[in-house]
Amino acid sequence: MNLFKEKTLIEQSDEPVRKMLKTWHELCIQKVSFDIEVLVGNRKDNKDLSHFRGELNTAYPHLIENEVRLVLWLDSFSNVDRRIITHELGHWVLNLKGYRSLIYKDDRNLDIFLNSLCSHPQLYSLQKSLGHNPQDIIDDRAKSNIDVFKKDKEPTNKTLIIKNALILADDFINCSENVKKNLTVALFYNHQSTLKLVNKIVKLKQYYDLTHVSKNFNFMKKIIQIINLDIGKWLENDNIKELKELYNKSKA
Repeated sequence: MNLFKEKTLIEQSDEPVRKMLKTWHELCIQKVSFDIEVLVGNRKDNKDLSHFRGELNTAYPHLIENEVRLVLWLDSFSNVDRRIITHELGHWVLNLKGYRSLIYKDDRNLDIFLNSLCSHPQLYSLQKSLGHNPQDIIDDRAKSNIDVFKKDKEPTNKTLIIKNALILADDFINCSENVKKNLTVALFYNHQSTLKLVNKIVKLKQYYDLTHVSKNFNFMKKIIQIINLDIGKWLENDNIKELKELYNKSKA
């Protein structure tokens, strides 16, 4: 498997990426007491990610040559928008800052959408603070969803409605106002149940400061109540503990 070293990432990136890397390494020392190099790989070389159709970028830790490494799995490194790098690395910076996520045992897609919804506002704020403005990426994603939901009828399956509502609430909270208006129109005629759920989630957000770690987690748990899923089937995911366990495994 061909993985690019962090040195190569630094050489081929811009100042916001280098700032995000600096923040990552500082937090590693503070929170887990050891440093973690960031590597870059083509996600098509990863058997767990290669089957996915469409664009996919993600990041998670591995033991490589008996050392803990964080790998950014990208669709392409040669022509990647550098904001994708600060986005994926930024998720792990937030993890080290103490933001928590949840795992849903019955459907892993649901927890991905929920965790993204609750982490994106502060992640976008972090990117902007370092010099990367992702607004056009956010708006393009929302516009793509407008095209999809204009054509499709609302599903009858409750779980699909919930998944769509989580994805769309993410758009509503972060996209530009004019895009939000068009998205509302797209949902109004054919996706009434979805829109009703989206509105509940968006309205709920005004009562929570998502930049505050514990309030962010409370917002996440409240959404689970709103979408009527059994809170007992959700497990807290401790990413800092996961990194420490990987480190202990490497030293065993």
